[in-house]
Amino acid sequence: MKNLRFKNVWLLSRKEQTARQEDLSNPKTAILGQNKMGKSCLIKSLYQAFGADPEITHPNWRSANVEICVDFEIDDKPYSMVRKLGHYGIFDGNGSLILSTSKVTRELGPILGEMLGFGLKTTVGRGPEMVTPPPAYCFLPFYADQDKSWTATWTGFANLNAVSNTRRKCAEYHSGQRPNAYYEALGEQQATDRLISELKTERDVLNKAKARFDQKRQHLAIDLQPEAYGDRVEILINELQVLQAKQDQIKSDISCLVDERVLYVEQIRLSKIALDELDADYEYASTQPDEVICPTCGTPHSNDFVNRFSIAADADSCREIIAFGQGKIDELNDKIDKAQNRLNDIGKEAGRLHSVLSEERGKLRLRDILRGESERMLDTSFSEEFAALDAKISESMISSSNAEIRKKATRDNKRLKEISTTYKSFMTKFLHDLDVQTLREKDYSDIKGTIKTTGSELPRAILAYRFAFFHTMLKHSSSPLCPLVIDSPLQQDQDDENIPRILNFIVNNTPGNCQLVLGCVKLHGVDFDGHIIEARVKHKLLQEERFEFVKSKMDPLVNRLLR
Repeated sequence: MKNLRFKNVWLLSRKEQTARQEDLSNPKTAILGQNKMGKSCLIKSLYQAFGADPEITHPNWRSANVEICVDFEIDDKPYSMVRKLGHYGIFDGNGSLILSTSKVTRELGPILGEMLGFGLKTTVGRGPEMVTPPPAYCFLPFYADQDKSWTATWTGFANLNAVSNTRRKCAEYHSGQRPNAYYEALGEQQATDRLISELKTERDVLNKAKARFDQKRQHLAIDLQPEAYGDRVEILINELQVLQAKQDQIKSDISCLVDERVLYVEQIRLSKIALDELDADYEYASTQPDEVICPTCGTPHSNDFVNRFSIAADADSCREIIAFGQGKIDELNDKIDKAQNRLNDIGKEAGRLHSVLSEERGKLRLRDILRGESERMLDTSFSEEFAALDAKISESMISSSNAEIRKKATRDNKRLKEISTTYKSFMTKFLHDLDVQTLREKDYSDIKGTIKTTGSELPRAILAYRFAFFHTMLKHSSSPLCPLVIDSPLQQDQDDENIPRILNFIVNNTPGNCQLVLGCVKLHGVDFDGHIIEARVKHKLLQEERFEFVKSKMDPLVNRLLR
């Protein structure tokens, strides 16, 4: 079980010229503030940086175009995660770029999954392949947002319906019922089964080819007439002409897309040159006094904040152009790839028709020269091919069977019963600790966590479930250990007895090897031995006075991300 810890969060709005930085290196952090002071926006930005968008984002936060950088560690190894608009970058501890992408499911999710040891595999959307789902599915058991997570379990992130049966799949994986070893065996089995299917298809094709050969061989002695082939050849030629027209159209479309891509590439190149010059101008201007004397003519020139701000604004415009252009290039690359795939498919079909046409045109000549020895050689070749395919199919079926055995070994009844017993034991204890009295064991026996109660007991019951599931994970799961991020747990008008009960429960039941980030209005006198962050001004989480400091951190990373 790998351990993820947050170290720092950096937030920057170039649009509003505001920023914020907070230290998260303490094992326990409380983010306090009255409503509308932005504490939930700060909390949501932690996982937002990793491509796990919250289910609800405040429109003012969206309009600010906030760039996010989260410094984090995996098993004490430092990294940084940067998000600008729809672009994501992973950097190592030395600031070297590991990944730059705008594709969360296809690229960011698999890389983060490999870094964190997140082994869940499933289909996403309508795709047929088993892949690593987006990062939200890794973080789901660890995050409780202020909006949805206190009325239902396994919620908090947007677009969770991209994976069917999210609740069941996530509960089985994260609890350890289907651990990494299960999905490793499943992946090997599915790859082997695909190979078996391909080999069987190849064998069927070979069998049909042999059948066609045998059928033709039986007719070698018949005096075939050339007229019998005229219509067949004409049909093949017509089909080739249709395919050629399609090829020409697709090639024309690809040419237009490539031309458009060249324009954006050149635009980005020129913007990067301008950005380098503006950065250099801004750095030089920052070291000079407010009035600079021309060394040639002696004319004084103003170098006040307005002029320096103008240079910085131009640099930010260049960055926005680069980000927009890179997004368009990614879009055009996808269109070009799809068109090229269609062109390749048509090329394969045209090649097949050419082969058949050559065969049809050559039959009369081949009939005259094929003799018994060539037929014997073909029979031998067919036999060798069949033997080789049968051996590969047999070997692959053994591999598939072995993978099935390993897969079942991770789900033996004894182990599943231990996991269920652990979960129910913690759930019973935590419901008692939180004074939830309306639920019976049959109401919460399913580890997938469908909690059915009402009123102020509902958020307390959900909190008990989250921690029961979390402690079950610690004991049985191979999934990564991520920070517990709990936002606004005092829901449904909790009374004076339950408020400290809830906060004490969270603090006391978070294990020492797990980071806790807790968001609430205040701590209500609870003993909290961690770092405290306070949001003090309504609608002003980000601050003007922190802009230059945070910008100096973000600019080098954003520049590397976009180049």
